[in-house]
Amino acid sequence: AVVGMGEAALCHELGRLVEAEILFARGEPPSATYTFKHALVQEAAYQSLLKRTRQELHGRVMRALVEEFPERAEAEPEVVASHAEAGGLVDEAVTYLRRQTRQSHAGSTGPGSS
Repeated sequence: AVVGMGEAALCHELGRLVEAEILFARGEPPSATYTFKHALVQEAAYQSLLKRTRQELHGRVMRALVEEFPERAEAEPEVVASHAEAGGLVDEAVTYLRRQTRQSHAGSTGPGSS
């Protein structure tokens, strides 16, 4: 949904990055999660993208979360808001920040809170 390639091709390319020890994989594809081995490599990769490309990718991630993973978007609205903001989607960022605020407030006023 984000990178515009098929699942098999994406798994292959991610596997290459794991073999090159650029990424760590936790779990098995297609449900695996990937993290950069070093934060500096992640930052260098991120900064190598044009700003408009970064914004476009963040917007795609935000839409993928909302459309394909609505349960995660509902459980973690701050993640959606972060991608929306980085994607230049201010209205969507505000919407999800408000949801996060309501959830935080509801959690802090529940039973057993002071």
